[in-house]
Amino acid sequence: MYVKVVDEVKQKAHIQAVEKLRNETVEDFGQDFISNVDEDTYKLVSDQLKKQIKIMCIIITTPKYKQSRVIPQIETWVKRGCTDWVYASSKEDKSIKAIRSYRKDGYEFGYGKTRGGLIWSWKKYGDTFDYYLKADDDSYVVMENLRLFLMNKDPNTDVYEGFKLRISTDSEHPKPYSYHHGGAAYVMSKSVVRKLVEDSFPKRCQQSPSGADDRVIGKCLIDLKIHCPDTRDRLGGLLFMPSTPINFATKFPNAKFDIYSGYNWRKFQKGAKAYKLANDLLNKKVRIFCIIVTTPKYKQSRVIPQINTWVKRCSGYAYASSVNDDSINAIKGFGKDNYKYGYGKVRGALIKMWKKHGDKFDYYLKADDDSYVIMENLRLFLLNKDPNQDLYEGFKLHVTTDGKKPYSYHQGGAGYVMSKSVVKRLVETGFPKICQQNAAGFDDRVIGKCLTKLKVGIPDTRDMYNRLLFMPSTPNDFATKANNTKFNFFYDTNWNKFKKGSEGMSQYPLSFHYCDGNLMYAIEYLLYSANVIGIQQRIFHQSNNKIENKANVLKKMEQFSRVYYNKK
Repeated sequence: MYVKVVDEVKQKAHIQAVEKLRNETVEDFGQDFISNVDEDTYKLVSDQLKKQIKIMCIIITTPKYKQSRVIPQIETWVKRGCTDWVYASSKEDKSIKAIRSYRKDGYEFGYGKTRGGLIWSWKKYGDTFDYYLKADDDSYVVMENLRLFLMNKDPNTDVYEGFKLRISTDSEHPKPYSYHHGGAAYVMSKSVVRKLVEDSFPKRCQQSPSGADDRVIGKCLIDLKIHCPDTRDRLGGLLFMPSTPINFATKFPNAKFDIYSGYNWRKFQKGAKAYKLANDLLNKKVRIFCIIVTTPKYKQSRVIPQINTWVKRCSGYAYASSVNDDSINAIKGFGKDNYKYGYGKVRGALIKMWKKHGDKFDYYLKADDDSYVIMENLRLFLLNKDPNQDLYEGFKLHVTTDGKKPYSYHQGGAGYVMSKSVVKRLVETGFPKICQQNAAGFDDRVIGKCLTKLKVGIPDTRDMYNRLLFMPSTPNDFATKANNTKFNFFYDTNWNKFKKGSEGMSQYPLSFHYCDGNLMYAIEYLLYSANVIGIQQRIFHQSNNKIENKANVLKKMEQFSRVYYNKK
């Protein structure tokens, strides 16, 4: 069926772009780097899927969550993916398409709201829609993937899919029973909804509005002899996740994962099996040594997750700590632990690593143990730059309250990258003669001041659209449009102002900061394992001539990097 959609796409105006993608292989470096083709192809595939599979979304909410949950939902997946939608609430609100499906608010009346929403929607639309999706106001659904999942199913037959839970302790039901978790969302074909609305709700289902919608409707569907499958992909991976990517991608113990693992029909594996990008071309062209500041107490909670995720993609790395620890490549950069000795640790590590490796590496990246760096993008960013020239890149802060004169530097948590030329000058000239001799101080500020004295430029690193590449806080803090102190601080102290929300963030970001171990695993899953149909271009490629394509790929990456990572 997917081939059919692509065949239809061929007939559109962008046939040449799609065909060009068909004849090139991106397996060797992970993804195609021509962003306008990505966007065009995604839109074509998404539009075709949306026309072919019509989905009505019914989402439970309450008026108090309008701003914090409903508006962000509508601005993201709901308006992009639902053919139409309605919020099942206690009050009508036309501005968000909310109906009064039941008069009371509370989780205990979820069934009443869902039942009311289904009855209202079916009476208004009937079988206009192929499927009805029920979600909560804190759900996020990748609608393109849901449509791809439903493509080979028949909406005129009984379809009921979701995250399967098995309950054996419900006193109202004498036998163990199963249902699909409501927060992860469950989808029903129009055949199932017809049976619910026209037969079960008036005659078979529980008449009281109280109860969790997923459990009550699950029981009702059992009475209708409708199967409750354990929805997985062909490798047994979960498709509907009843909690956040953080809770399911992490390898750390957490209560949410344990609860769902215990009640799921069939056990699933913990942690994401990351998709390994074949980026040999970038690795060979741009060699980066990573120096990461840490302390022994964060070995398990930060360092191990880093090594398990992005650090393994460094050409080499060392943790600048207060003690040596060969198990994590930690060296004693300075003997004391405290943020105020960050400079001492970084200085010590740079001196030791330069003496050990010298110009074997093109660039040296300094990060913190709560940083997450997308190394493929960083290499792409550096691809057209010369490591034999002075280069110092990062998130530029401008400080006016420290010392006599205002000064600038690159924020350390977002990471800053220096060419081997700069590191050579720091180690051989700056540290012994020009830089602060005292070990106390924040590494980013002290090194920034030292590089200023060495006449090394401090650019405000952006992409061609003036969007941020190095993010000094989490994706949450920078992608949200809600007010938050971290964003406000970095907005106020950044050299050049930027837009709030995803509009201010590059499509090819380089780093994030303040990421705990759980978030590192979540980012790793979302970047390297999760896919949205039509965006990951591997699907369109058929050529097997890898030698020829490697040359083409390298040329394409160089062209893209030259344009994309230069501000207008």
